[in-house]
Amino acid sequence: MTYKSFLSLYFLALSPLIGLTWSSACQAQITPDNTLGSESSMVNPVNLTRDQIEGGAVRGANLFHSFTEFNVGENRSVYFTNPSGIRNILSRVTGGNPSNIFGQLGVSGNANLFLINPNGIIFGPNSSLDVRGSFLATTADEIRLRENGFFSATQPNDNPLLAVNPSALFFNQLQALDRGNIVNQSVANGVGLQVAPGQTLGLVGRTVVLDGGILTAPQGRVELGSVDAQSAVGLTVAQDVYTLDFSRVANPLDIRLQNRALVNVDGSGSGSLQAVGRQISLTEGSVISGNTLGNGTGGDLTLTAQRLILADGSAIATRLLGSGRGASLTVNADQVELTGALTSPLFAGGLSTSVEPGAIGQGGDLRINAQRLSLSNGAQIESVNSGPGIGGSLTVQADEIAAVGGLQDNASGIRTDIFPGAIGQAGNLFVNTRTLTLRDGAQIGSGAFGNVPGGRITVNASESIDISGTAFGESLFPQVSQTLALFNGQFPAGLLTTVFSGGTGQGGDLMVNTSQLTLQNGGVVATGTFDAPGNSGQLNIRADEINVIGTSPDGFFPTSVLTSVLGGATGQGGDLTLDTQTLNLSNGGQVRAGTSGIGNSGNVTLRADGITLDGVSRDGQFTSSILAEVEDLSNSIPNSRGRGNGGNILIDTNQLTLQNGGQVRAGTFGQGNGGNIEVNALEVTVMGLAADGSQISGVFNDVGSGSSGNGAT
Repeated sequence: MTYKSFLSLYFLALSPLIGLTWSSACQAQITPDNTLGSESSMVNPVNLTRDQIEGGAVRGANLFHSFTEFNVGENRSVYFTNPSGIRNILSRVTGGNPSNIFGQLGVSGNANLFLINPNGIIFGPNSSLDVRGSFLATTADEIRLRENGFFSATQPNDNPLLAVNPSALFFNQLQALDRGNIVNQSVANGVGLQVAPGQTLGLVGRTVVLDGGILTAPQGRVELGSVDAQSAVGLTVAQDVYTLDFSRVANPLDIRLQNRALVNVDGSGSGSLQAVGRQISLTEGSVISGNTLGNGTGGDLTLTAQRLILADGSAIATRLLGSGRGASLTVNADQVELTGALTSPLFAGGLSTSVEPGAIGQGGDLRINAQRLSLSNGAQIESVNSGPGIGGSLTVQADEIAAVGGLQDNASGIRTDIFPGAIGQAGNLFVNTRTLTLRDGAQIGSGAFGNVPGGRITVNASESIDISGTAFGESLFPQVSQTLALFNGQFPAGLLTTVFSGGTGQGGDLMVNTSQLTLQNGGVVATGTFDAPGNSGQLNIRADEINVIGTSPDGFFPTSVLTSVLGGATGQGGDLTLDTQTLNLSNGGQVRAGTSGIGNSGNVTLRADGITLDGVSRDGQFTSSILAEVEDLSNSIPNSRGRGNGGNILIDTNQLTLQNGGQVRAGTFGQGNGGNIEVNALEVTVMGLAADGSQISGVFNDVGSGSSGNGAT
C-alpha cells in the first residue's frame, strides 16, 4: 500500500568539523534507558557475537526504542526484532556519547530503521547493514509525530508517542565542536553500508563525511544532507522509499567524500541521489555512480550546494548499459570547481553521462546551473555515446565559465562525443553564460569517431568569449594523435566540432552568439573533418565585435576561425558565416575555409559594418587574412594535398581595410578549382606591406605551382 507523510528536520548550530579518529578497541555497548517505563527496550544475547533487541513501545505501525548508549563492536552484530505489523523502527540515543557502529546492524524483518543520536554517528571500516527496508541515520534531537507527538533524544521523559508516521525531526540543543556529525568509513564486502534494492539510504546531520566509505543503494535512493540551525527538511514516504525536501534549509553545512569514497545507486533502473550542503566536495578519486543496467528508467542524481568541488580525478557519472533510459545528472551551485587528475587513461575526472557499447536506450541528460564554473588540469564535463542508443543532452547555465589547461590525453572543458561503435546520435551541447574564458588548451567541443552525426554546439555569451593559448598533450586515440600533429602536438584552446578518422557521420554544427569574441595565442573556433568520409559541420558566429590575433605561442599555426577538410578526408567542408559589427584580424590571425583532403572547401560569408586585416605574424609566415583555398599540406601531413574545389568568399561591409600585409585570398594549391571572391563594400582601403616586406596587402586569387585546378574571380 502506498502511503505518504511529511518529515521535517530542524537543526541548531553544530560544528562543521569532525574528528575522524576513534579507538579501534571500542566495545560493543547497548544500554537501554528507562524513559519508556514498562515498555523499555531489552538487549538479549543470541550467541557470542550477536545481540537481539526486543521490547520497546509499539504504537500502530511504529516501534520505539530508547538507549543511553548504542554501539556495535567489531565482529559483532545487533538486530532489532520486527513484530508483525511494524513498519518503522525508531531508535534514539539519550546519552552524551556518539554511536560507534563497527559491526553489523540489522532488522529481523522488513521494517524501516531510524537511528537517531544528536551526539554523532560513526560507521567504522567493517560496519555493515542488514536492513530490508530503508535506513536513515541522523543526528537529530527528536522526531515529531504529526502535530502532537514527538520522540526526543534530548528531552526523553516527555514523549506523547503516536501511531502515525514520523513527520518532523528537531535539532534544538547546541553541541560541542565534535558533536552532531556523521562519518562513514565502511568498505565491508566491497559495498559498505548497503540497503535492499529499491530502498533509501540516508545520512542527515551536520558535517557528513565519507572517508573512504561506501554507500550502496541498488536501484534505490541515497540522501545526503548537511544541515545547521533551525532548518526544516521535509520527507515524503511512498512505498517505503524516502525522498527528502531541503527547500527550507537556511544554513546548510558540508558534505565531504574523500579517500576514494564511493556512492553507488546502480541498478536496472530508478537509482537516484540527492545531496544538499553548503560545500559538497569529492576528493582523492571519490566517485558518485548512477548506472542503469537493464531496461528500466534511471533516476535523478541532484547535487545542490553553494560550492561543489571535484578534485584529484573525482567524478560524478551516470552510464547507460542496457535498453532503458540513463539517469540524469543535475548540479545546482553558486560555484562549481572541477580539477582533474588521471585516474584512468581516458578520463581525468569531472561530470559525465554516457551510453556504453551495446546499450540501446537513451543516455541521461546532464545540466549544470551555477554562478561560476571553473575547470582545470584536464577535468571535463561530457556526454558520450559509444553504443546504439541516443546520447543525452548537455546544458551548462552559468554567469561565468572559465576553463584552463589540460592533462595528457584530456583538455579541460565541456564535450559531447560519438565514439567508435556508436550508431545512435550524439547529445547536443548548450552553453549559456555571461562570460566564457578558455585558456591554455581548454576546449568546448564535439567529436565524431563513429558513423553518426556529432552533437551540435550552441554557445551564447551575453558579454564576452575569450579564447587563448595551447597545451602540449598526447593521446591513446590514433585519431586524436593525428589531429594533434596538425597543431605540433598541442591542444589549442577553442570551440571545436570535429569528425575524426574512422568517423563517417557529419560533424556537429557550431553556433556562437556573443557581444565580443577574442581569439589570440593560437585559440581557434573551428569545424573540421580529418582523415574521414564525414562532412564537417556548419560554423555560424554572431557578435558585435570579433578579434582574431596572432599565432600559437610557438608560431606553428595561426589563431583562426575556420572550417576545414584535412589530411585524407573525403567529406565536404562546412560553410563559415560571420555576422558582426566589427571584424579585426591582426598579427597573422585568420578566417579561413580550406580543403587538404578529398572534398570541397566550405564557403566564407562575412557581413560586417567594418573589417580590418592588419599585419603578419612575428616570423612573417602567416598573413592576417580571409582565405578559401584548396591546400597542400603534404610537407607536414601525409595525404594532405587537396583534391576538391575551394569555397567562395562573400564579403558585405561598409568598410574594408587591408594594411601591412593584410589579405583576402582564394585559390588552389592542389587538384581542384579555386573559389570566387565577391566584395560588396562602400569603402575599400588597401595599403602597405608587412613590416619585413614579405607580404603585400590586397585581394588575390591564386593558382599555385603544380596545381591542376583553375583560379576563379
